[in-house]
Amino acid sequence: MATSIPTLVGLRPGTIGSGTVLSLLKQGAKVVVATRHRKKFKALCASTPKHLRVNLAGVVGDVSTEGGVKDVMKEVTCCDRDVHHVVVSLGSWVQAQRGKPLVHQSMFDFNQAIRERVASHFLLLKCFIPYLSQKEGSSYTIITDSAGDDFLPHKGYTALWSIGAGARNALAIAALNECRDLPMALCDVHFRCPVHPKADEEMPKTDPFNIGHDLAGAAIASTITAGQRGKVTIRNRMEARALAIEERELM
Repeated sequence: MATSIPTLVGLRPGTIGSGTVLSLLKQGAKVVVATRHRKKFKALCASTPKHLRVNLAGVVGDVSTEGGVKDVMKEVTCCDRDVHHVVVSLGSWVQAQRGKPLVHQSMFDFNQAIRERVASHFLLLKCFIPYLSQKEGSSYTIITDSAGDDFLPHKGYTALWSIGAGARNALAIAALNECRDLPMALCDVHFRCPVHPKADEEMPKTDPFNIGHDLAGAAIASTITAGQRGKVTIRNRMEARALAIEERELM
């Protein structure tokens, strides 16, 4: 990936986000991270090797509102930045609304779950797809997970977690269908295995279904490098490594 091609990563600089940013920087991409909290961006910078930080920039903005997304887009495309790739990893895998069944959840809780897991994806997609669709070789990548495919038991009720993730998966399906004929490549990278903040080499090798954030990030970066379209599902370490190997071969 040429250093002249900036990539916007809309994320919370957490597990999957940090791994994706690091992999893109290693490829030579100029990465702009959009996040709500400057403190989290500073933490991301601190964990990034010093020689790579020159190509890392941050934009603080609330991408859960239409005005916030427009402000982010204005800032990341200013100063002759010509963004060609957008990666969106938003909505935490672990939701705060636990311990209550659906009939005891409030409308505030419900709306908050949708806002956290779907609204930002919808607004970013609505804003950046028209911008990218005119650029040959551009891409838009959505990160989804299996929380919307199955009801996942996790120390209490996770109903709103599953509902929000399911809505996000449906958004990805609709976007893939609508964008299939555009010059831009739209890809849904769907994780059906947990991703952890540890490096993958620190993860137990006897458990292939839990992977490190760096391997997940390398797999995501590979889909961008390859111009992958459609849905890519990662179920285990073997599938993530296969994608990461493709990335190294294409660099």
